[in-house]
Amino acid sequence: MVTTQPSSRSYTALTFILILSLAFHFVLRKIHAGHYIAFDNAQMASALRFSCDGSFVGVFNSLRVCYNDFTGVLYQIPFLYLSAMLAIEFGKFFLIFKLYQALDSKKSEKDYAIAVAAFAMLFVLVAGGGRFLIASYSILWQADLAYKSFAQLLLMASLFAFFKRRYALSAWILLPPALLLQPLNSTNLIAILGLAFLFIEWRGRYLARLPIYLLPIALTIAVQVFLQNPLEIHSSWFRDLPETSLSIQQWYAYIYHLDANDISILWHIRELPFIFVGYLVVCGFGLFFAWKLEEQNTFEDFVKRPGPAVAIAGLIYVLVCGAVEYLQSPSVLLEAIIILAPKRLMWLPALIASYYIVKFVLDFFLVTERTTLDHYRSISLFLLIFSGLLFFGTWESVGVSGIVGLTIFGLLFLVTTLFFILRDSKLVSHSRKMLLAAVLPLLLVAVTARTLPYISSKTLSDFDALFLDINHRTYQDYLVINGELSGDSGPASDLIALAKAIDQRTPQNSTVLAIFAAAQESRQALESLTGRMIRAATPEASMREELFTLYKRFQKLWPRFSDLTGLGFEEYVALTDSEATRRMDKKYLGYLQSYLDQRANGVVPEPIWTLVGRKADFVFVTRDYCNKLNTRDLTIYENDSYCLFNTF
Repeated sequence: MVTTQPSSRSYTALTFILILSLAFHFVLRKIHAGHYIAFDNAQMASALRFSCDGSFVGVFNSLRVCYNDFTGVLYQIPFLYLSAMLAIEFGKFFLIFKLYQALDSKKSEKDYAIAVAAFAMLFVLVAGGGRFLIASYSILWQADLAYKSFAQLLLMASLFAFFKRRYALSAWILLPPALLLQPLNSTNLIAILGLAFLFIEWRGRYLARLPIYLLPIALTIAVQVFLQNPLEIHSSWFRDLPETSLSIQQWYAYIYHLDANDISILWHIRELPFIFVGYLVVCGFGLFFAWKLEEQNTFEDFVKRPGPAVAIAGLIYVLVCGAVEYLQSPSVLLEAIIILAPKRLMWLPALIASYYIVKFVLDFFLVTERTTLDHYRSISLFLLIFSGLLFFGTWESVGVSGIVGLTIFGLLFLVTTLFFILRDSKLVSHSRKMLLAAVLPLLLVAVTARTLPYISSKTLSDFDALFLDINHRTYQDYLVINGELSGDSGPASDLIALAKAIDQRTPQNSTVLAIFAAAQESRQALESLTGRMIRAATPEASMREELFTLYKRFQKLWPRFSDLTGLGFEEYVALTDSEATRRMDKKYLGYLQSYLDQRANGVVPEPIWTLVGRKADFVFVTRDYCNKLNTRDLTIYENDSYCLFNTF
């Protein structure tokens, strides 16, 4: 039994301070890394382009549009921006904490449950455990106001409701808006929770209600599927393109070539072997410790517990998706994997397993009946393997260094051994009386220690300049201050100057086109600064997201890629993404120069902008391409980063 009873009120207050400290930790970490508005740049730009009027904008449903519009108001007041960002961070961490509390099936004393949940939260977020939360785990701590972060807040809330068996709350209230904001992460979580629901409620009273729970989810997914077809509905040029006979397997090869990290489970196994082994170690030990802690007689009873059910369902989901990806069959499931990218939820089983690891270790120290030889052997084996993986996986991820991790876990092994040897001594008895009361203060010290490397005079100065202001700030202002804080204000100034030139020197009803991949990075910002639509010419740049979601689009657009690169399919996917982009840019450079030469010589050429379906009136390119083009007297504006010229 736990041998001490600290004040519940003080523990609750310390927990609040701890979670808030974690939120500040990740904001300061962001500023220290120079990611001032890196995560929010696109969100800021998007917020200016749409209004919350109930309309659909392309693949943006009304909720996404309204969320963007609302964040646009917050961005205008820097202090509100900071407050909202901290609120989302606090909310995510608080929900992780509550998730861990909900996993305590033995209903431990409140303060002990708080200590375990807080310790597990820190183990995942700042103490090395998060290194093995493979794939898209960074969304758990990434500090921003992007719709993905708010969607993650809803997903964590739905997971908590599921753990509490409040299925209607999860399915009817929390998951539909999450689906509208972030359909991929949400759909993967729904698949995992659906399987876990069958584990938990098999032969249970809630099983018959499953269709009722699925109804709002199905309706929301139907809306999202409908919104994925704007090009086919509105673009005649796209409907007229012939379809090719490329297979689903070839589509997979193309997407893997384009962004393997974003879709592939196998990529994470191949490219991050130590991290993946660590992932399996965390999941394996976590479930083994869960089996010990839950003390269930049968596996069927074990998987009826929400924590093990979701962890096992998540691992089964990852295993099945990985097998389909490896076998490249059946095609219908491979297509679903390409669209949904199941690797986005690979972190979930490890997140749950981490709780049971921490609970098992703390039980050894604080629960007299758990200080056994069996516990000691299990913990020692885990510490040995885990510390080794931390060391060898240093160069494959971020977080504490391998040496620091090895030292910490080596010391923990030493303490564990001494504690076991002296388990019957008065020293251990007295330490048990003090340790629980000291857990949260020690965790606060640990967070402070992890935060100190991110605190410097420059970080604090940058923090002050970026957030501690109550005056109105525009998107242009943010671009300027981002450039000033990063020590390179030239690109931001040049982009703003280009936006002014477009406003002043081109008619409002004219078409402005961005050429080449480098220019695409500036396109959305220009749209926000000018209030004008800036079209894209390069297929991969203009339709990148759409190619991830519909096989039909890939079939129709592949001939464009082949023509621009001069390569067949097998040759194309053998190239790196940058090499393919360079080939496309070179072809476009030739097209553009030929077009400009004919214009300069008084010849009216055929429009080359077949992708966007209309002739461009004005074109802007980045400086490196300006120097390669002979625009003669067609240039109407140029600076160190861009040039703008007409095509008539």
